[in-house]
Amino acid sequence: MRVSITEAAVPPDEWKSKAHTMLNALPDGDFLCHGDFHPDNVMMTSGDPVLIDWPGAKKGIPAADFARTLVVLMTATLPAHIPMHKRLMMNAGRALFTYTYRRRYHRITQVHEDYVRGWMPPVCAARFNENPGDDLPALHRLMAKLVNEN
Repeated sequence: MRVSITEAAVPPDEWKSKAHTMLNALPDGDFLCHGDFHPDNVMMTSGDPVLIDWPGAKKGIPAADFARTLVVLMTATLPAHIPMHKRLMMNAGRALFTYTYRRRYHRITQVHEDYVRGWMPPVCAARFNENPGDDLPALHRLMAKLVNEN
């Protein structure tokens, strides 16, 4: 994450510096983390859902992986060719998924929301280095909000 924050071309150095400072205050971890969990990486089967696309897996802290999923859900932009009525339905579905996923995560893990919130700025800063494409404006808005909160 440190390398991704440093190499990200878009965010101002002030944001990167703040993200590094916050990241340095957070613990390292040895848990297996997916690194790119979002609904597109869940395959529905006749049995249980299956998590796919593991090339970004790494060891770390599960709360950081969860924070990255929240950043993706909060900043993902739907393609422009999707009709407005479908966009509205998809955004409502995403909001419901995010709300449900967040509540369930906190209930199962007992991890406090403030701890996850502490991971958000470093994760968001690192996401700039992932070629976010059309998500860049939303990512920029989220990072500005996170920097102003902390």
